[in-house]
Amino acid sequence: MVAVNSYCSIQVNSSKPIVTVICNFYVSAEDKAAGKPPIATLYKQFAREDVENINPLDYGYQLLEQSGEFPDATWNVQ
Repeated sequence: MVAVNSYCSIQVNSSKPIVTVICNFYVSAEDKAAGKPPIATLYKQFAREDVENINPLDYGYQLLEQSGEFPDATWNVQ
């Protein structure tokens, strides 16, 4: 999937041994804020590492970034 100049929000679901990251892509952050539906949704699964006291959202972004599948993405945890 190619999503150029889009806004992505992620949801992280974690239970041993799997972490599921759900990426919802929008035309812009404004479209998301306005309640418009995503233009695409991507589900990625990763093996869960035993990491304690970590922000799950940050961990999800780290997994996506380290996957190497999104070399041109700009990650911004808010």
